[in-house]
Amino acid sequence: MDLDFALNSVRPLSLPVLPKLTRLIAAKKRVLNRWPDIVSDPPEADKEVIIAQMLALLQNNSWEDTKMSFVLRAFKVAFDSKFRTRDDVSPIIEHAFDELKATTRPTFLNGMVAIYFSSYEPEAYHSLELGRRITAKRHLLKSKWLAIEKTYPFLFDASRAHRDIVASMENMDEPWQGLKANGFSNPHATGLMDHVHIAYVDMIRPKLHMKKWLDILFKWLNPEAGKRKITNSINVIEAVLGHWIGKSVPDQALRQAITEYLINQYNDPRTNESLWMGVAEDHRKVIFRWLTGEDLRFFTAIVDATQKEVKQWETRKEFWLKLYDKGKIDAVWVAFCPSAECRARELLTRDGFTAKDGRFGKQSKGGARSNTSILLMQIGKKIVVDGCHDYKTHIFNIDDPMAPKLFKPEYDCDADVRHRSPSSKSHHSIFDWKQWVMYSIDSNTPMYKKKS
Repeated sequence: MDLDFALNSVRPLSLPVLPKLTRLIAAKKRVLNRWPDIVSDPPEADKEVIIAQMLALLQNNSWEDTKMSFVLRAFKVAFDSKFRTRDDVSPIIEHAFDELKATTRPTFLNGMVAIYFSSYEPEAYHSLELGRRITAKRHLLKSKWLAIEKTYPFLFDASRAHRDIVASMENMDEPWQGLKANGFSNPHATGLMDHVHIAYVDMIRPKLHMKKWLDILFKWLNPEAGKRKITNSINVIEAVLGHWIGKSVPDQALRQAITEYLINQYNDPRTNESLWMGVAEDHRKVIFRWLTGEDLRFFTAIVDATQKEVKQWETRKEFWLKLYDKGKIDAVWVAFCPSAECRARELLTRDGFTAKDGRFGKQSKGGARSNTSILLMQIGKKIVVDGCHDYKTHIFNIDDPMAPKLFKPEYDCDADVRHRSPSSKSHHSIFDWKQWVMYSIDSNTPMYKKKS
């Protein structure tokens, strides 16, 4: 094939046809019309760079090719609580106020509305001034904000906006949904809505000894899937538990409701205390005491449903519950076998609670012990382990390095307990067994010694 033939046989290249951008432009316009207030929150590592760039622009007074999106992003960083009190950032904040005074652009104003909400602090200069400047240009507000302002006329008054919103929540059975209906797209947002949350908890605090108000509070904290609010945990925990410091214990149903609500919301403080850091010690003692009783009763309820030797178990159950009522049992943790774990989750779900992972431990030994669940207790200076069916009771000194630790996620009832136990006894003679337990918890138990 010669070159001329080859070149003549090549089809001419067709120019690519650009897609029609009409629909894309229309979609962008719809997004901007609906969310004109979206101001991206830059990564933490970029914030100092953004501040430096914005200060350079102010110093040089050179704004050529500067996009409004960057300016709004810089303002959002400047109004952040970590930056707004810094002397070097104050020129950016004052420039934002000047721009608000001069602006005729709705997009800019509505971007600053978002910054007002996210940086809101009651009575603070920056919030009061932002609110005043926004109010002066309210004719540029989008209909979304005007609709909210119609319900809350003092929305842009930082001396009272959060309190006005909270006042409207008092008679709402579902406050999160109620605020959504009043125009707030995310009632769990930071800034203004954080202060709304704190003020709301304070408002209903006197009522939180009643199940109805506990249900409303935790519906506010967990309104729907994926909307769990865990920030500001301390004021919620202390508001709920504060009713029971130095007072009589609530009835079992209410006590269970409170413990399960708090665990589902903020994790079990015995196994994950990250959201409990800062909670006053007297409040923590209340929940630890209740969790000890709840886990003891929960264990006995599951064994009641599965234990065949009813008469013997009833006596043992009564013995442990009496010890708890006398204040002898300091801490309890349970480890269920697979079948009992399923039953435990069913019971929690039936009662309307979430069977969250970590709510109890697992007993993993299989074979002949595949149906054995164990109860681990701290009684004074002892670790006592009891189990269902024919599992013996084992007692360790708390300072024995071989003693099983409470609150672990998993145990092998043989390798972690039975094979390490320096002292144990069966339940075949309940009278002898009770005498042995009472003697052992008050006497010196030998340390574990590895069998040769």
